Amino acid sequence: MITNQVCSTKYIIVSDLFRENYVGGAELTLDAILNKCPDAYTKIHSIQVTPELVEKNKDKIWILGNISQVSHASLIEIATSTKYYKIECDYFFCKFRSPQLHKIQTGLDCDCHTNDYGRFILGLYKRAQKVFFMSEGQLNEHKKVFPTMNSWSKDKLVIQGSTFDYQTLDLLKTISKKYPNKNDKWFIQGGNNTSWIKNTNGCIKHCVENNLKYDVVSGLTPEVFLDKLGQYKGLVFIPGGWDTNPRITIEAKLLGLELMLGDFVQQKNDSWFNQPMQDLYEYLYKLPEKFWESL
Repeated sequence: MITNQVCSTKYIIVSDLFRENYVGGAELTLDAILNKCPDAYTKIHSIQVTPELVEKNKDKIWILGNISQVSHASLIEIATSTKYYKIECDYFFCKFRSPQLHKIQTGLDCDCHTNDYGRFILGLYKRAQKVFFMSEGQLNEHKKVFPTMNSWSKDKLVIQGSTFDYQTLDLLKTISKKYPNKNDKWFIQGGNNTSWIKNTNGCIKHCVENNLKYDVVSGLTPEVFLDKLGQYKGLVFIPGGWDTNPRITIEAKLLGLELMLGDFVQQKNDSWFNQPMQDLYEYLYKLPEKFWESL
């Protein structure tokens, strides 16, 4: 997009990446939300956002996903001149976007929330119309480091969660019926594209120490991956840091697998996640529209 262009759409969607660039959890959630957008929208990569662009489109409604590449000056312009909403998929206040990765990289506990950048992000949240989080666990951790958030209106802080499109939910239903009888192995997510947070080696170690049969699965297309997952007894998922709402845990639950989840799975104890299967399906089917209805 040309940096001084005036957009003709009602919404401007900003993200580091979109589904067509990278098939990650944040990108899939944003894509599922956009599929149900009631009005026209313009997608802009974070790196393309300039103060001039924001000023030209300050009458639009801005939806901010992962925006690590948006300049400080542009964020100030967004915060002071537009109506905007923030979708928070991890920990934007941390320069590593994960307090645990911060500790791994520096050897020190994350204190980003106490410095100028962390306070700036808190201000960005405060000025937003609403902030959408992936889980109750993630929101609670934000409230711990930013106690002032506890006094904000409950309507301002929303649990959106990992959001699925209808096609994926329908596919999960089909696969769950296809494999009513599971094998006797545990499923571990692997592959070269698996991030440190998924902790594949830690999951393998857990299975070895507990004499559990397991397979490490990688290199499959999304549809084949889900079909493969549906054949297993259970899922072992022990992330190395806070994983705000890992999609694979939801997929495994909907496919009828047993779940062996680590403490860093942040929706593990969320009320919405611990519903009966049919109720969980109904909840997830409503999530894309729920986002737009809450604006």
